[in-house]
Amino acid sequence: MSVECSQHIQYGLKEAKIISVDHYVLRCPAFGVARIGMYHSMVDILDDHLLISLKKDSDIVNLFLHGHPELSHDKNTLIYKMAMTFIIKSERFSSNSLQ
Repeated sequence: MSVECSQHIQYGLKEAKIISVDHYVLRCPAFGVARIGMYHSMVDILDDHLLISLKKDSDIVNLFLHGHPELSHDKNTLIYKMAMTFIIKSERFSSNSLQ
């Protein structure tokens, strides 16, 4: 079963998109403002080598969800906190957005 993104419908976007982790974390325009803050924070803690190695969307999503083995525990903890802040700021899972 696929579910259309209610934010696309709410924002009047022509094409409804199927909800996926990639869509939510990387693309959905409804969460752009919250996402920008997370991206800026990530760039500040990642070195250039690691940034260049994130070639696929799945690499970026995995970094947000699981951290990276080349990073210290402290940096992975920061990434986790940034991802949680994004989820909270996006209000995607608030009681209002689930109706």
